[in-house]
Amino acid sequence: MKRALEARGVVFEHYDLDDDDGAWDDGVFTGGGAKAAWFKDSEGNILALIEPV
Repeated sequence: MKRALEARGVVFEHYDLDDDDGAWDDGVFTGGGAKAAWFKDSEGNILALIEPV
């Protein structure tokens, strides 16, 4: 899904999170029992997709 969104111009955000139990992998953060990705919409609002793991 991430590649399909990027192909449509979505740019994923990367944040410096203070989480020793988490890790970034290709723009997706996994930690705290979930995977999360952030991006901005056309108006500049920050949106998040979160999936429990």
